[in-house]
Amino acid sequence: MFSVESMMEQCAFELSEMEPSFLFDNQGSKFERVLYDTAIKVRDKFYQGFSIQIELVSGQKFPDIVINCQDQKIGIEVKTSKSGWKTLGGSIFESTRVDGVEDVYVFFANFEDKKNPQFKYLNMEECISDVVITHKPRYAIDMEVENTLFDKASIKYDAMRKSEAPFKLVRQYLLDKHEGSVDLWWTDNDPNDKDYGQGPQVIKLLNNLPKKTQELVKIEAYALFPELLSNKTTKYQNLVVYLAKQKGIVDASLRDRFSAGGRVLIGGIKSPKYLEFIFSKDNLEAIRSFVELSDTSFLQKIWGVSFPEGKKFETWKKLALAELFGNNQVDDNIVREMEKEYNIS
Repeated sequence: MFSVESMMEQCAFELSEMEPSFLFDNQGSKFERVLYDTAIKVRDKFYQGFSIQIELVSGQKFPDIVINCQDQKIGIEVKTSKSGWKTLGGSIFESTRVDGVEDVYVFFANFEDKKNPQFKYLNMEECISDVVITHKPRYAIDMEVENTLFDKASIKYDAMRKSEAPFKLVRQYLLDKHEGSVDLWWTDNDPNDKDYGQGPQVIKLLNNLPKKTQELVKIEAYALFPELLSNKTTKYQNLVVYLAKQKGIVDASLRDRFSAGGRVLIGGIKSPKYLEFIFSKDNLEAIRSFVELSDTSFLQKIWGVSFPEGKKFETWKKLALAELFGNNQVDDNIVREMEKEYNIS
């Protein structure tokens, strides 16, 4: 009786009988042809009574080899490594999957010992250990994994591959894995968007943008992240992620842009120089305008507080004052003067 497992077992045996140097010289994509030729040999030797067609797909399609038998298409994805039983798999979106292939096995050649290569094969679902992010989300393969991605995320591989938005199925798992220390912005896109899961396609340096644009970015930053008015060492973290996520902007001088050194007189009181920006009536009005025009639910999410629809700027003022009063580099008297002059309370 034919089974893919028995054919892979026989292929592994045939390969183990080959000259190790030949196999070592045919790693990577070359090994796809070696396994294909071996599978043909095994079919002709052991399965003459069965109608089995074996196709070498390779190239930009997934999986590399397709076996047609008994009205069933079974795929073999070929992997090799010189450093153990782990490697990267393909994209979780599987957009290049061969039509009609319902089941996929991974056949893995381990060349860690070049004189004694080892071979293993597993169903795809049994050897995917995690999801990693390169230019797009990809499966991590580990032929010795005990707790697969699907065990950890409490989902099924079949559900993943058939989903229109597969990354959303593992989003919570990744948030839990990183204990909330990451912002999974690539999962926030519309799953019907062709760029879903790939993040910003253009990265811009803030210093290369027009001066007016740089000023508007600064206004937006203070409006959305009042913690910039604090002296916390972590105050830039959320802003860095936001600029990359929403704007595709990076800035190597972000700290200097918001915390330039030196002290100046504000209302007759020596204060950190970077506070000049926020104490400007024009800038404060620009911040107010940005806040009032922003969506309430968006502000609630980014500030981490709830407030009534008509209280956007009042809420921002309270958050800003709390940061200023907690900043030991800022004299409380100047903050009280700011409250009085700009009607902030």
